[in-house]
Amino acid sequence: MKQVKRNNHIVLFAISILLLIVNCSEKKIDEDTAIRIYVENIILEEKYSYNLDSLKINQKKLYEKYNTSREEFENYLKNLKTDIEKWQNFFKKANTYLQDLKNTNVIN
Repeated sequence: MKQVKRNNHIVLFAISILLLIVNCSEKKIDEDTAIRIYVENIILEEKYSYNLDSLKINQKKLYEKYNTSREEFENYLKNLKTDIEKWQNFFKKANTYLQDLKNTNVIN
């Protein structure tokens, strides 16, 4: 009976460590990357508003470019929106990035 309990503890410990490793290795989007995705996605939505297939293809390329997914980005935004000060700061930085793109003639 003691051997069974001991094995159960070892298995539970191993599972706990595995879950911890998986959760810690989960990719997180940093603020600069999120800002770039946010602005570039808005540009794509405006550019391809007439063609949803092209929009989806280019959005997929955008997430691949930044090595992330739509779900990770949306989770980032969801968490950001719970803090109005962080959201305002994020939006201000996004607006600055958009202006930089305009000033360098990357977009019109």
